[in-house]
Amino acid sequence: MRTIPALQQNCPRQMVGCMLGLLRRGAPINLSYSPCRLPCCSQLAIRACQDDGRDAYSTLVAYFNSLKVLGGALVAMQDDVPKTISAIAPHRSEDARRLGEPEELTSRKASSEIPKILEQLEIGIGEPGFIDILLASNMLSVGVDIPRLGLMVVNGQPKSMSEYIQATSRVGRSRKGPGLVITLYNNTKIRDRAHYETFRTWHSALYRAVEPTSVTPFAPRARDKALHAPLVAMAIHLLGVGPVLSEKAGKEHRRTDNTHHIGKGQKSGRKRS
Repeated sequence: MRTIPALQQNCPRQMVGCMLGLLRRGAPINLSYSPCRLPCCSQLAIRACQDDGRDAYSTLVAYFNSLKVLGGALVAMQDDVPKTISAIAPHRSEDARRLGEPEELTSRKASSEIPKILEQLEIGIGEPGFIDILLASNMLSVGVDIPRLGLMVVNGQPKSMSEYIQATSRVGRSRKGPGLVITLYNNTKIRDRAHYETFRTWHSALYRAVEPTSVTPFAPRARDKALHAPLVAMAIHLLGVGPVLSEKAGKEHRRTDNTHHIGKGQKSGRKRS
């Protein structure tokens, strides 16, 4: 396990990286089951916090890189997770937490349902309409600003570093307590192993690893800097308009061509003799 401590002034989030054990070919499905155990952990975090900080860790936000893995986790949340919580709770001498229906924030939802889900995320624990578990795709990265969210699980390293930064910054926006971000890495994927082994290194300079973005086509600045080059190229090749040379430059150019042809003839004559 790799951890990056959350500093009260510089970093509002605690970053934790966990490498899962050896998995079989069903790794994506097994990976989706891992965050299903975290409602038990969030229950312990809620009890350990003070009354004003419990709400930040009551909603589990699970981020997935693909809808396929998210679908497997959704089935597990509805069937396997309640049974697991009921089995673990007696061993910890605590009451089993009753989970509501998991909600998802993906492209499978209609656009009219998204504002309703965002309004429900602002509802605190114990109130009607409270969301226990939110399964999200990359839709979470943009336009979600809910200060009360403080617990997130990232299933596998996202495809880009900017996506990782945007997604994990959705939690830990409240002053009541730092956010907790747990990234689950798959041992069978080389890219996940590389990020896990250098977890502290690239987190210490997170924005340095952001990939360069492409230029937006026909943006005003892009047109000012680069439009003249393709226009000149099109005029030369399509319209047959060549560069206008001065009389002196034209003579030097023709003289150079004649010398070049004479040199070729002398060389060929020597070879023939």
